[in-house]
Amino acid sequence: MKFSRVVLLTLVLLTVAGFLSACGFSMAEDITPPPGAEVQAVVTVQPTAPQNAGPMYPLVAPDPANGKAIYEEECLPCHGSQGLGDGPQAAQLPNPPSPLGQVDFARQFTPAEWYAVVTNGRIDKFMPPFAGLSDGERWDVVAYAFTLSAPADVLTRGETLFAENCARCHGESGNGDGPDAAQLSDVAVFTDQAFMARLSAEDMAAVMTNGQGDMPAFGDKLSQEDIWALTVFLRSLSFADKGALAVEPQATPAVTVSGTLTVAMASPTPEHPLGVVRGAVTNGSTEASAAPAGLTVTLYVIENMAPVFTETTTLDENGVYAFEDLEILPERLFVTTVSYAGATYGSDIGAFQDGDDVVELPVTIFEPTHDTSVLSVDRLHIFFDFNQPDVVQVIELYVISNNSNQTLVPSEPDGGVVPFTLPEGAGEPQFQDGVLGGRYLPTADGFMDTLTVHPGQGQYQVLYATTLPYNKKITFRQSYPIKVDATLFMVPDGIKLKGAGLEDSGTRDVQGAIYRTYTGKGLSAGSTFEATISGKAGGESGISLADGSSSSLAIGLGAFGVVLIGVGIWFYRQTREQEEDEEPSDDLSEMDDPQTVMDAIIALDDLYKEGDLPEDAYRARRAALKEHLKDLLDEDHS
Repeated sequence: MKFSRVVLLTLVLLTVAGFLSACGFSMAEDITPPPGAEVQAVVTVQPTAPQNAGPMYPLVAPDPANGKAIYEEECLPCHGSQGLGDGPQAAQLPNPPSPLGQVDFARQFTPAEWYAVVTNGRIDKFMPPFAGLSDGERWDVVAYAFTLSAPADVLTRGETLFAENCARCHGESGNGDGPDAAQLSDVAVFTDQAFMARLSAEDMAAVMTNGQGDMPAFGDKLSQEDIWALTVFLRSLSFADKGALAVEPQATPAVTVSGTLTVAMASPTPEHPLGVVRGAVTNGSTEASAAPAGLTVTLYVIENMAPVFTETTTLDENGVYAFEDLEILPERLFVTTVSYAGATYGSDIGAFQDGDDVVELPVTIFEPTHDTSVLSVDRLHIFFDFNQPDVVQVIELYVISNNSNQTLVPSEPDGGVVPFTLPEGAGEPQFQDGVLGGRYLPTADGFMDTLTVHPGQGQYQVLYATTLPYNKKITFRQSYPIKVDATLFMVPDGIKLKGAGLEDSGTRDVQGAIYRTYTGKGLSAGSTFEATISGKAGGESGISLADGSSSSLAIGLGAFGVVLIGVGIWFYRQTREQEEDEEPSDDLSEMDDPQTVMDAIIALDDLYKEGDLPEDAYRARRAALKEHLKDLLDEDHS
């Protein structure tokens, strides 16, 4: 079986990050500040060209036809034939690949941004760099990716609208040479690569709607659908001949190893010593810990952050696998995966050490469950943002544990796994990672996440934003299908939050903005929380998602993460000051403040993730802290 470079490198990155046995990358990781951490400002970085990678605009018009062949070879396995993030290997990733072909998604980005991603990769999203492609090939595949969100009928509609409304100034081919161009001081040239590479469809639509310079506004003359159709046609003007035939990819001889491996490269030759990668696959859900015989185990071999080959075998009757006759090279890394009952599990990353010819890579699998009661929300953070007129934006971060020894999987193929409800009256949610219809599935009162949830404490996290109408005062009401152990609310200075069980924890100065924090008691599964929000925010909060685009959402959620860091650091420092010159105590009775206990849980999670605590001690201490926090909150609100 042949695997793309993306999937192979992704699996290594997953293992390094510990996500094969947990969940995907999340901004929420930032809420567990290590001792001495400092709050850093959120900076929006513009895409820049990597060294020797060519300019951030094409030297010649990119050819989508040539890009199609590259896309099908390198991108389709993950992103899918239509760019919807549903390729045949997408299920092996912790988060669905970006939906390049989804119209709302593609409109937000410029070709220069996508070129930078293709060139540099996105390690945080587990996408490798494609520096092996030439500069022209990278631009070609970017051009083809943009055509995935441009249906033929929309392109035709845009071409007609351009001829009727734009050609007299911009010229029939978009060269800025229309009959009226000479009377104008500045006419956009849509075949100018440096110009078009830095424009998104949203940028073009804004200019067409509102006008700019000599160009009049078309917002009252054209419908929004007409304007979007025009952006599709304008983009096509910067591409090479759209009628050109796709270049067929060069056929590369495939080599089969042991009847299980098909790779577009030569098989290993015995120029180096040979070794074995082996391991036991155990079932963490049963007393008979050996995994069932016959399960398929996949080995991924990576060298210098690039895939070399992959091989498969099956478990023997003792639940053990072995890959033999592997070259012992110091730069090679190995990782194995096992798919079982609707979920994928991975080993740690391994390499041959000096003098050794065996690498042990054990894997633990778990039985499936559809019962969401195995989950609990360790911490629910809710932030209210008032930067937009007439609405309040609600940003919610869930830090969730699977407290069982089973993996939560969908009850039906391609179904949802974890349910979430939105606040009553809320608008459509936007997510830090994923979109509705992709990773997240809409429901009558909220959405469901499609990721499986492996056993573990605080490893699964979801961060999203939505809006509520606001005019000086509203009632915030939200139900929670999963048990919530502790809540933390943050509002800008000047806003009041009143609700049953809420405790005012004072104000914090984070990046020059004042926030008031409130702690709340736990909530049982299915219960509803209600609070009154009133007042007017005192100045800018510094976290604005005003235009509603995903790019500004990412900036806003990033800033929200910084706010959480700031609050966490304050809690940490307060705790440190109280304990200075004292030996740490295991007596939980000395922790009489819910904030201190919440901070202790955060610090404990951080130590465990860094490998400084054994698992048994970590789980025992965490359970004791959570129980103590529950008791404190019950006392405060009884």
